[in-house]
Amino acid sequence: MLESQREILNSNGEMLRSHGEILNSHGEMLKSHGEMLKTHGGMLKSHGEQLDLIATKVVEHDEQFEWVKEHMATRDDISRVTNTLDKLVKLAETKDQELILLSRGLRDVEDKVKEHDIDIRKMKPALGLS
Repeated sequence: MLESQREILNSNGEMLRSHGEILNSHGEMLKSHGEMLKTHGGMLKSHGEQLDLIATKVVEHDEQFEWVKEHMATRDDISRVTNTLDKLVKLAETKDQELILLSRGLRDVEDKVKEHDIDIRKMKPALGLS
């Protein structure tokens, strides 16, 4: 009976050694997994910072987009400006035509004044005024 108990103890001892080796192996795996978790934690922190930066930029761009929408000229605005410019161009053309007519009339008057000057110079000696 002692022999059988020795065999049982030896068998149990071998199982304990085997389980100890398995536990050591699992311990090393846990240590490796812990290091991987630290690495992943650092990556998550970095990604979190990048997401914060992206979120900040999205908010800034939304604000800029809203400003552009508020200050941008609409089709109606551009149409009003174009219509006003068309009216101003037409007015300038009309004034240009009037100026041409007035300058022609002024030339005619100047020509008449020259004729009258010549006539007056001729009459002055005859009237004894020169």
